[in-house]
Amino acid sequence: MFKYLIVFCLIGLLLIYLGNYFDLQREKISRKEYDRRIRFFILLIFIIIAALAYMRRR
Repeated sequence: MFKYLIVFCLIGLLLIYLGNYFDLQREKISRKEYDRRIRFFILLIFIIIAALAYMRRR
């Protein structure tokens, strides 16, 4: 069960990243907006890692 949770989280994060990248390539968002979204994306990764580590220890 835990392995599936990690796989789904990784797939979800990959889709978010690719969506932001393609929006930048199609010029739907500015470079500044892209940088803001990537910073939020990195924060989201750290939160998920912390949550998974917490769940793993319990």
